[in-house]
Amino acid sequence: MLHSAEDRARAESTGPAVKPEGGQTLPSPSLESFIKDDPALLEAMEFFLLLRPEDSTLELGEPGSLKVRGDEARAAGDDVTARILYESAAKIALYRQRKDEFRDLLALAGEVTAPGDRFDGFHRTLLRELDEAVRVAGEFYRELGRLSGVAGPGEPERPERSPGPTG
Repeated sequence: MLHSAEDRARAESTGPAVKPEGGQTLPSPSLESFIKDDPALLEAMEFFLLLRPEDSTLELGEPGSLKVRGDEARAAGDDVTARILYESAAKIALYRQRKDEFRDLLALAGEVTAPGDRFDGFHRTLLRELDEAVRVAGEFYRELGRLSGVAGPGEPERPERSPGPTG
């Protein structure tokens, strides 16, 4: 059985999004501009979107390796760690617009989450609104890329800006 306070503390240590170091403020699009009249989806997406997706992928690892680690934690009876690892993998799959992988990882996370828990609600909402979640994530990350100058999912890498002529 999961202990809700412990569950929340561990999950919130990973945060709803990776925050920049040094207290910098990153430009980010308003999620409310992509989600109208669906507070449950808005809250779930706030938790599942990454502000620095490329850095998060480098820091967390690939979805496949996170899933394997989640499976190991689950086999050892550590459902909270398994959920966190499955969710982390799902966040990266969502960023990469891999709908089937995102769905499968959410389902795994749901299997190790206490029914009625806040995270259970996120999983159920995202699975119910899967197509909309993937659409919103794609738009959010494209806009995030436009604001930050970093390519979004499915976009070509942007060339480094040259400093201009010298001399």
